[in-house]
Amino acid sequence: MNSCKSIIFLTVFCFFSLSLFGNESHFSLESRVGTLYVDDSGVDGIYNNSQLAFSGSIKNFDINTGFYIGGIPGDISVRNIEQRAELNDVLYFGGFFGFEIDFPSQFSLDIKTLAGIMNSTPGYLGIIPGSVSAPIYGGLQSALNMPLGFYFNSAVYGAGLSVKNDNNEKAGYGSAFFTCLNGGKVWKIQKKLTHSISVDAGFMSAVGSGSITASNELDKTILFPYSFMHGAGAGSLSFVTFGGEYILKGNSFSVITDLYGLINVWSEIEYSYKTTYKKNIIYDGSIVKGNDTVSFSNGDLIIFFNTQLQYDLRTDKINAGFFIRKDFIIPYISEKTQKCFIQKQSSSTSESSSGGADVKGMLKTILLSGISIGAKIEL
Repeated sequence: MNSCKSIIFLTVFCFFSLSLFGNESHFSLESRVGTLYVDDSGVDGIYNNSQLAFSGSIKNFDINTGFYIGGIPGDISVRNIEQRAELNDVLYFGGFFGFEIDFPSQFSLDIKTLAGIMNSTPGYLGIIPGSVSAPIYGGLQSALNMPLGFYFNSAVYGAGLSVKNDNNEKAGYGSAFFTCLNGGKVWKIQKKLTHSISVDAGFMSAVGSGSITASNELDKTILFPYSFMHGAGAGSLSFVTFGGEYILKGNSFSVITDLYGLINVWSEIEYSYKTTYKKNIIYDGSIVKGNDTVSFSNGDLIIFFNTQLQYDLRTDKINAGFFIRKDFIIPYISEKTQKCFIQKQSSSTSESSSGGADVKGMLKTILLSGISIGAKIEL
């Protein structure tokens, strides 16, 4: 919590210290909205994000600070073949502070910190109605730019999670951490149009853990035939990353295309549970315990392909930009991993379903999921 207060304090301090930067300061307002997933049942998640930022320069020192707010109104579902979780009205707010220092010999260092909070209204958490919040999350990003277009990036993020039941009482907790390291090179070709090509590779990992408890005494939910349930889990994900980006930039129009891949090298989720049956004429109040481990296949591949079209309008006093972006996610995963998330249809269901309807629904999902539009104004 102290780190969150420190970052927000720096944000406020710099935001109101504009006189230090004179004419080398700018305000910018950026906003975007997009879809997460679309299928025949409708849109599962429309997100929005807005950011108010200030940037300024003093000789070889640049500063960038501001606030952001966003969320996913309505409900968003996460499920596999056995469990389902539903979050409602996710809202987040926070601040960021960053700076860049230019050194001799074409070296520069860019560092950015961010912190915020996240809340949601009661939904369904697999075994009980409830909500998930992040009383604190934060991150640190760094980028080292070197001669000949080489660069090295690193990032670390962390979040503390809190679970509450439908009585707004604490029912669980969790934590998550994410790290990423990557390096690469940029080539630029300047003609009538500017061409920029970059390639990089790196490593990414994430770890998380949490637990949740439900009982008839604490929750309005009837846990029949149980009187008490407790679950806990922990997981780790590790990937090798690779990819590249191509930017074609003119006077007003820009095209940005990037392709990145994640190759699974070690991913595993462990969980345990404990349930207590009701004690009455039917059940004897016995306790049942269990645990299991879910491992994903090494070599599973997820490809992210993104394209953005952008138009920039520049005048003496104001700069404005408008963009539309489409994100594709292409998974190449083994049958073992698929069984964790995809329920196979019976032959009778498959035979009775319409092939044309399946193709139409698939095209709708591919074309309408992951679309975002936005605008930015700089003064």
